[in-house]
Amino acid sequence: MPCWKKSSLEKSLRLVLACKCTFTFFHVMSRPQIQKTFFDIGSAEEFYQWVENVMVPQFYTSATAFSDSDVGYMFGQNAVIGGVRIGQLRLRSTGSKCIGLSGTLKSRTGAKLNLPCWGNAGEWADEFEDKRTIARGSGGITFRHEGGGDNFLSKPGASFYSVSRVRSSPLGSGGIITNENKEYPATAYGIVYPHPNAPDAEAIAANLTKTMIEGQYLARDTRFVTIEFNLYNENVDIFGVYRLYAEFPATGGVNVGNKNNLVRMYSVLTGSSIADVIIELIVAVFFFVYFLDEVLSVLKHGTHVMLHAHNVVNKLNILFYLLMWIFRILAVSNAPDQSSVIWDADVFYPMQAAASLRSIAVSFAAMNAFLCKHPASA
Repeated sequence: MPCWKKSSLEKSLRLVLACKCTFTFFHVMSRPQIQKTFFDIGSAEEFYQWVENVMVPQFYTSATAFSDSDVGYMFGQNAVIGGVRIGQLRLRSTGSKCIGLSGTLKSRTGAKLNLPCWGNAGEWADEFEDKRTIARGSGGITFRHEGGGDNFLSKPGASFYSVSRVRSSPLGSGGIITNENKEYPATAYGIVYPHPNAPDAEAIAANLTKTMIEGQYLARDTRFVTIEFNLYNENVDIFGVYRLYAEFPATGGVNVGNKNNLVRMYSVLTGSSIADVIIELIVAVFFFVYFLDEVLSVLKHGTHVMLHAHNVVNKLNILFYLLMWIFRILAVSNAPDQSSVIWDADVFYPMQAAASLRSIAVSFAAMNAFLCKHPASA
């Protein structure tokens, strides 16, 4: 049974699902029980165990310190938006043999070591992605690359998530850069768990996990797995866009990590009160006047004035401020249509691209603030 330390959970949304819990291991370690977190996962079997013993109980039972809170909320005030999605990336076999001593080393029976190899020496490369349907488990279970967002759920609107559509977005492809600076595209072979409010949600989630295990969802050709979900706190109008990942490198083992964003999804403004909005608009007007002044200066004195150190910093200051607004607008335009988002629907809403664009906007705002403090801008 999972053993959650709620004091750790409630410190910050960024600690989601990272606290310790007890796994029961069978045929893995000599000790029957050991304390584990998501970040201690070291094999595909442990990934399955984490999903079964931590993720499902956390989402489909009351995961809050407040006894009057309903299932479907996490940490008391944060509503789960849509379903929880597990996806993966696979490499296809090149049909050739591995480099090194493959084919020359022999076993005690005399058979040669003859291992199949995957493209790019086992490391990820888009041109070697395997998109074939997975059909290797028992009971005729299959997993499709496109998935339609619902390899198993046949709920209305379950095709909302499209791998090809998410990847083809000109700005923000839904990909991920790991803590080791490896870049991966949006995952495929989606399995979407229902929203916690769905009828028989816990039983459906348990059955999906069983199906994933029996269908041998993970195998040696798996290189990257993600668990994605979204939360929303209406009190501060903030979306939490979460992605936990497990990378299965060519060297073996598992590299795990997480990429989280806390963003205001459907507003180009960041203020949470009328006073904040007014101040933000006043600053925008100031920069607009500032921009016009610089344009008039260039028209009057020529473009050579832009090369002065003082003016270079000023121009960069204006540029970064404009880019901040551009990326805010792009983030809102890349978010799922607000009118189509049903908070307790059994579908996964792809918000990662919008959250990433909003994070870029924050970075430009930070650079703008830095330049405002730069001596040359005085």
